[in-house]
Amino acid sequence: MTQNIILLPDSGTGAPGDQLKIAFGKTNANFNVAFAHFSNTSNPHNVTAAQTGAIPETARGVPAGVATLDLTGRVPSSQAPPLSIIGDATATGSATLTLTLANTGVSPGTYRSVVVDAKGRVVAGASESATPVFTAGTYAFVDSSAYITAEDAVVRISAAALALPVDDTASTQMPVEGAFRFNSDLGRIEYANGSRWIDPASEYRAGQNRLFVSKDGNDMFAGLSPGSPFRTIAAACAAAGNKTASGDFEAGRVTIFVASGDYTEQCPISVPDGVSIIGDNLRSVTVRPATSETNIFLLGSGCYVWGLTTRGHRLYPSALDITPEGYVGYNGRGMPLSTSQVGWAFSFRPGATIRISPYVQNCSSISGSGIYGSVGYAPGGGGLLCDPSVLNPASPIKSIVIDAFTQVNLGGIGVKVVGQGYVQLVSFFKNFCQFGVLCVNGGHASLLNSNCSFGNYALWSHGSRVLSDA
Repeated sequence: MTQNIILLPDSGTGAPGDQLKIAFGKTNANFNVAFAHFSNTSNPHNVTAAQTGAIPETARGVPAGVATLDLTGRVPSSQAPPLSIIGDATATGSATLTLTLANTGVSPGTYRSVVVDAKGRVVAGASESATPVFTAGTYAFVDSSAYITAEDAVVRISAAALALPVDDTASTQMPVEGAFRFNSDLGRIEYANGSRWIDPASEYRAGQNRLFVSKDGNDMFAGLSPGSPFRTIAAACAAAGNKTASGDFEAGRVTIFVASGDYTEQCPISVPDGVSIIGDNLRSVTVRPATSETNIFLLGSGCYVWGLTTRGHRLYPSALDITPEGYVGYNGRGMPLSTSQVGWAFSFRPGATIRISPYVQNCSSISGSGIYGSVGYAPGGGGLLCDPSVLNPASPIKSIVIDAFTQVNLGGIGVKVVGQGYVQLVSFFKNFCQFGVLCVNGGHASLLNSNCSFGNYALWSHGSRVLSDA
């Protein structure tokens, strides 16, 4: 802003302009006094920090005080509040934290099976010591001291007796006898016998073509040794059929060994052709159907059963239901003697072609409850049904062989032979049966060294069939 200065004539003594000089002199003197006052750092007016709102020096950058900023405008790490990590981890650092997961207590390594908690952490593991890990390929033994065994369906190699992989990439190449490979498709080690690759677990030292069943077994096991048995006879029979079909077992020469125990089975149990079932003995091995009114064993060609007792089966319709009017045991129903019944310990497998008669030896059938003949007693089951009508019509043989087969079937039936069926019985003992041997519509039975005790009817035949019309 522009201001005009007017020079006035002197009104008093002195030269012109003297009054203006005096005015400027006073102004300059006052400015100097004010500047000196402003420059005075000794706080002449005694102004306090509290009066200005200033932060006390002692409160800067200390706990419960006020943080200061570094040259980047950030609070220095030395003044930052402490951090804590809660959970299964530890942390180091300040501005940048490095997290470290807490140890679960499981040592680093390779495990056959592990236990994982809800957070996905491995908290336990079962190792398989000295178990080699193989890649896909074919291997040969370095020396004859190496061998393959099977235990709990896990193949183990004794020591690290491996040579370099053998070339066996050609699909048509015959395996070299003595070589072995890891089959990545099936997840198993196989060895060569000169003509094909074989699962060594199928040739456990107990012998080829053998399966084992025990009460402490598991149907998920291989069943190839007493140490890895099946839990049920049904599972063993299914495995026998599968291994025979695949060529691992020799057809017609498979044996299932059943350890002592009381087995409740999902019945009927379909026994493949040529399979033998051997129990420890008939006093210590018991087989019961989970449902009483069903057949227990369905036998095919060449089947053999020894050393077991069946219990808990019940004929439906019962033997009393088919007893004719006017005879002991008639209950008013009077159904035909040829009526189809279930509840037999042994019978033909439907659809089977019999070339070798099934054979039942040294077995017992015990069924029924209460006091035989008294009011309210429950009629039992049947020992054996020979009804060839269920077989393949082209079956050349329609017979079953029995030896040392004891029946204690209260109000039940020992053996029933129907139509073209034929049963040969030796040492066949019948007790408390409504019918010891029942032949209908031409069924044929021959007995030697047998007897019937306490039952109502030892032998009963009804109906006929034409053998020849010539």
